[in-house]
Amino acid sequence: MRINYFTKKYTYLDQNLKVNMNSQKFEAFKKKYNFSRTDTARDSLSVALMAEFNNWDQARIAELRISYTWVRLGYHLLLNEFETKKIGKEFNIKYPYLLKEMISRNNTQKVKNIISNLKKRIEKLDSITDLSKMNADQLMRKALEINPVRKKKYKEGSRHKH
Repeated sequence: MRINYFTKKYTYLDQNLKVNMNSQKFEAFKKKYNFSRTDTARDSLSVALMAEFNNWDQARIAELRISYTWVRLGYHLLLNEFETKKIGKEFNIKYPYLLKEMISRNNTQKVKNIISNLKKRIEKLDSITDLSKMNADQLMRKALEINPVRKKKYKEGSRHKH
């Protein structure tokens, strides 16, 4: 079953996919599903999605898609946040995960140009890997793997620590 988590009508998320639940309900769901910490907005989103789905797998998938950011998409495209948002606006796409999916699945000339430009950016950083047989998903994974901005942030310790 394939759910569009961006158009689904939620009880505990507003139209912008932000948590919309009173603190009493939030604390009750937090206790019910054994969430020990809710320090970040993403933690709160996880609680709300568990309240919506009552299914860990479905809540996890929804949370990963909803919380996917323009910065992360930039890591996949070797672009910065501003550039990825600009592409999103060109396609009239509000959520970065939907843009990533569209790039993965669409074969229009505009998307082919995005992929072609991505190949060029990858080749500048990795001239050894043969990119000719890679599809869009494989190219985006490769870009994420070699992205110097992502690597630098990882080394600086800017990852969320538990």
